[in-house]
Amino acid sequence: MNRTLSVAFFASLPIVGTLSLLGQTAGAGVEQQLRSQYRIASVGSNGVVVRAGTVVVVQQDGITALPAPGEYPCNSHKEGSRISHSAMCAINYSVSKNTQRPLQVGEKAYLTAIQVKPSEIVFKVQTCCDDANTAPFRAAISFEFPKGYVDSMKLKDIQDAIGQVLVADANSAQGSDPAQANSPQSAQQAPLAGLWDVQGTGAQIQLNPDGSFSQHASDGQDRPGHYTVNGDSLVLTYTATGRSSTFSIRGDTIYVGSRLAWVRHGGGATPAGTPPSPPVEPLKLPATYASAQNPTDKLQLNADNTFSLQEGGQAYQGTFAANGNTLELNISGGPKTTATIQANNLTDSGGQVWVLGEQPARSAAGDAVLQNQDVIKMAKAGLDDMLIVAKIGSSKCQFDTSTDALIHLKDSGISAAVLKAMLTCQGTTGISTPQNSAPTPSVSSVLPTAYGYYILDHGQYRDFRPTSVSVVIGLSVPASGTGFAVDGLSGNPSAAADAEKLELLVYQQNLDVASLRLAKLDFIRNMQASQFNMVGTNPQFFRNIYGVDYNQPVAVNLWRPEEQEVPLKTEPVAGRNGMFRLVAARTLAPGRYALYLGDAIHKANMIFGTRSNASTSTAFYFEVRGSGR
Repeated sequence: MNRTLSVAFFASLPIVGTLSLLGQTAGAGVEQQLRSQYRIASVGSNGVVVRAGTVVVVQQDGITALPAPGEYPCNSHKEGSRISHSAMCAINYSVSKNTQRPLQVGEKAYLTAIQVKPSEIVFKVQTCCDDANTAPFRAAISFEFPKGYVDSMKLKDIQDAIGQVLVADANSAQGSDPAQANSPQSAQQAPLAGLWDVQGTGAQIQLNPDGSFSQHASDGQDRPGHYTVNGDSLVLTYTATGRSSTFSIRGDTIYVGSRLAWVRHGGGATPAGTPPSPPVEPLKLPATYASAQNPTDKLQLNADNTFSLQEGGQAYQGTFAANGNTLELNISGGPKTTATIQANNLTDSGGQVWVLGEQPARSAAGDAVLQNQDVIKMAKAGLDDMLIVAKIGSSKCQFDTSTDALIHLKDSGISAAVLKAMLTCQGTTGISTPQNSAPTPSVSSVLPTAYGYYILDHGQYRDFRPTSVSVVIGLSVPASGTGFAVDGLSGNPSAAADAEKLELLVYQQNLDVASLRLAKLDFIRNMQASQFNMVGTNPQFFRNIYGVDYNQPVAVNLWRPEEQEVPLKTEPVAGRNGMFRLVAARTLAPGRYALYLGDAIHKANMIFGTRSNASTSTAFYFEVRGSGR
């Protein structure tokens, strides 16, 4: 199970490509070989080099770059040819033309990433070694090969092709060369090097002195990657998925949160007072798990052995079975996948940890609080609506009343009367209030314990989910299959707050909070075809090229971000690693707003080129209500 909040997720992908549980991708072996020859530099979003790596020297002109944190991805190269730029990609980045610059032959750059695909290898670089006051520039170069050819190539042939454009500087760190053995990072990695046992699974992980690792999973597959150490924190990054997981180092043991995860193989000393790994306990159902890397990705396990999964903007359902410490998920109409049960958490085959949310509280009499699944069970058993409503009114409840959950309830045959009773059941108080009465504000806001994104409403932090970004193509070019488009949000917001002084809570590990953007949304009903004319086509040729008149109206019907962003004050929450409080720096006017990462949505004055009206981005879409509502 994987996928970047990040508020930008991969949606509309085939199911096999969405779940990291499905194992290692093609090309991982080639990537391992390349990483043995090139050391990847670690750089921050602002361009600061955290860990130096291989320096490459530019051998061919034509590479275009953008100032960090931007990156120009349109450079491509075929063996024996010159650098070229994808036409559509160049159009998409034409708005940044004034900030672009070419890399000069002989210029040096850090290698910051390697990506291997069936027909191409991508090198990402950031300029270096200049005046410290000069802002670094970034570029991605795609080395293209015949389809399916990469996996069968020899490493020397790949390096020869890359060497026509980029050559490693002889004085820089190369792959696993011990030149950096005395670096601070290597000094921290060295004590960890060796074999570790993953508790309760029979799986093992080999941490190597050069910063690479190989995880031997319980399903028999090996999953390689690289790791970094920062004090008592260990970060694993998996080659196949690009995803990272963070662990805590405590002597000869490694923990996930407060739970023991690994022990050094061969009888390494266990800290005094550390209990042996307990046997795997039966799953306590129903249970909800959230991805530690992407808290908006959630897995719900139900008591009837069905599950629902929200991942990467997509929804999946199916059945599951637990066998010892292995959880097997059978996705309806899709593949079978597994996860490892580790105490109260799950670890998927890609190495990502899924954290168990709060278990439903129990009343003094020992009765579990009422949840969505209980209502569905009563309805399927044929109980009358009046009986179900009476049960809700006399019970403690913990209902999921998000938009997706309400739709699922309706599809399961729950009537409007029962849905209304569920909506008016206040938390776990067991008190049904009139539909129009407002919830009682909390004296103090209780911080949530589950990873996710929350909005403060009536003194309580309420979970809200991302909404897929919609794309409208205003002009299409039939001959090339391309088009010029706008994007935005449609439908109703997924959350609302009465307070005009907005406060949001973000709880996610490894998130660049500074990249989050908040903007008020304006509704755009129509635009003219001429407004999509990115390339300046003469009006007299418009109909011949695009099939529409120059001033023909184009229906848009999207909520789009205003040009001026809302400034955010960001502060970490004491005692909660990965939790941040976001407060709008000014009072917000009533209306609709979006919280999103980077350029997940283009602003209202932006047009972009595309080949599809399917977006891979999401945003948090909410409403700020006026004080009189």
